[in-house]
Parts: sequence; C-alpha cells; structure tokens
Amino acid sequence: MVLLLAAEISAQRDFPVTQYMYNTLLYNPAYASAKDTWEASVLVKDQWSGLDGSPQSQALQIHSPNYGNAGYGLTVINEKVGIQSRLNVTGAYGYKLRSNTSALSLGLSASFQRFVNDFTDDRLNPIQGFANDPAIDEVKLSKTLFNLGFGAYYEKAPFHFGLSIPAILKSNLDDDGYDVDARATRYLLLTTGFDIRLSEKLLWQPRSLLRLAAHLPYDLELTSNFVLMDQYHMGINVSAGGSQDSFAESVDVLLGFDLTDQIFLGMSYDLTLSDLREYENGSVELFLRYAWQRDNKPRRRINPRYF
Repeated sequence: MVLLLAAEISAQRDFPVTQYMYNTLLYNPAYASAKDTWEASVLVKDQWSGLDGSPQSQALQIHSPNYGNAGYGLTVINEKVGIQSRLNVTGAYGYKLRSNTSALSLGLSASFQRFVNDFTDDRLNPIQGFANDPAIDEVKLSKTLFNLGFGAYYEKAPFHFGLSIPAILKSNLDDDGYDVDARATRYLLLTTGFDIRLSEKLLWQPRSLLRLAAHLPYDLELTSNFVLMDQYHMGINVSAGGSQDSFAESVDVLLGFDLTDQIFLGMSYDLTLSDLREYENGSVELFLRYAWQRDNKPRRRINPRYF
C-alpha cells in the first residue's frame, strides 16, 4: 500500500499544466534569465473536476529581469491528490549567452519538497478497519526531499527550443519505517515553438512539450495558439501519450487576454477523451501574470512572445 502511494506521488512530481507556454519557469530553470522584465504569476488548476480526491494544484512564480546576463526565479507549488499532498519550493538561477541574432540561457535549480500521506483522512475505509489491518497505521506520514535541476533555453527569432531535467536526483520516496524501495523517476522535458506573423494583426504560435521518462509512457502536448491584435489569445491543445491504450488523453481550449500592458489573464478547459470522462467533468485552469520593468514602468506590449 505504501509503495503504491509513493509511486503515485512520483507521478505527480510534475503536475500537468495546460497553459505550459506561459509557465516555463515551473519546469525549466534557464527561463529565469530569458526575459528583461520582472514577472509574477499565479496558476490554479482543478483537474478532473467532480471526481472525489482529484488533483488540486496551485503555483506561484516570480522571476527577475537580466542583471549582467543573470536572472533569478522562485516557484512555489502546492498539490493535493486524494490523501496525498506535496509542497515544492524551488529556486532557479539562469545565465544568458548572447549573440547578434540568438541567445542561449543555461539554468540550475535547487528544490525542497514536502510529501504528506494522511492516513487519518475520513475517506479511507479499510474493509477490516485500521485496528485489524497491520499494513496501515492511522497516522500522517511525511518526508522532505532535496533535489537539483538543470535546463537550457535557446532563442533565435522566430524559433525557440528548451531542454530540462527538473529533478536530477532519484530521491527515495520511502516512508520511514517501511521496508520498501520506491524512488522518484527522472524525466526529460523538451519544448519547442515558433512565432509566425500571418498578418499585421494575427500571430500564430505553434508550441509543443514532450515529457520522457524511462519505463513510463511519453506525454506530449501539441498547441496551436493565435494572437489577435497582440491582445486576444485563442488556442487548441491536444494532450497525447500517458497511456498505451489511446493516443489522445484530452482536447483543451485556451483563451487569454492582455487586460493591460502589465496584466495577462489566461484560462483553459480540458475535455477528457479517456474512459475517465465518465466520472469527471473536465479540468479547469486559471492563470494570472503581472509584469513590470526594472524602473517600475509598465511593460510595453511589443510582441507577446511568451514561451
């Protein structure tokens, strides 16, 4: 039972973000040096809404502009899945190498994660009761883990490419006192995208994110996003992989609005295609970002190139 729970926690280490193009710092520390503005953002996700114990996630991000080609970032992630919860605090450092036509950012991250399994949750109902089941103690089990991450981020207009390993160390997820061997899976993330100007008022932004891990199915996000008048964002995303039984897991609708030169609001709705759709009502995600210049002046909206 404990081994199963630990494996599920490992699967949730990188919670799925539909609006990943606006949240690069969550999985690539090199992005900390990619922009010339301060940015702070909040992300809230209700995954598989209506399903009891479904994943609930919140994320806070902030990163600095470049200072001598270096940038800094901080992310805080809070997740709850059933009786399991995770708090992740990550600091990121990025350094940008520039040329006349391109830029390469390299980044490192350090994170602390606090895992909790709450076996006192009222939703748990062992068939014979806790008193007659020696495999389960009616307690809260917790563990704190440290990890390191690496990332690279290359830009040459109109193209970008990213590579990252958010958790290099294969941390031991075993709860103290149990003779099991459960370890976190190391995974590789690859992102790519283009900004293609179709007309003076219409920009096309194709994006992709590929997640690879040994002995696990791949996860692939394919996004086609359009920006009208550099202000209104509309897109479709297809989530594929994650299962060997079907290609597509969900089709997602994305909407975004530049409310002001500094404030961006994004939202998405995921329509589940797998058999899970019979038990839930889709997934909803809200994203809010505030950006400002070093001198506290509003960010000028030149080109919405958020990857």
